[in-house]
Amino acid sequence: MKHAKKTQTRSITMNLMQEDLARAHIRERLDRARAERRGRHLARAQKLARKAEQTAHAAKLHLARAQLSHPLPATPTTKPR
Repeated sequence: MKHAKKTQTRSITMNLMQEDLARAHIRERLDRARAERRGRHLARAQKLARKAEQTAHAAKLHLARAQLSHPLPATPTTKPR
């Protein structure tokens, strides 16, 4: 009877070790997936920031060109009395 109890305890211990190993593996995969998502999110944010900077620069160029081709009329100066 003592041998059966020892085998059962060893079997339970092995099962618990396998469960712990499986949990650790899943946790590692989840951590890796989170890191990849953070990396993709950062890359997307950088891409959008570059696009916004390019759009702002293009808008400044368009405004400058518009001002050169259609200058604003000079404001009249006040006449002394």
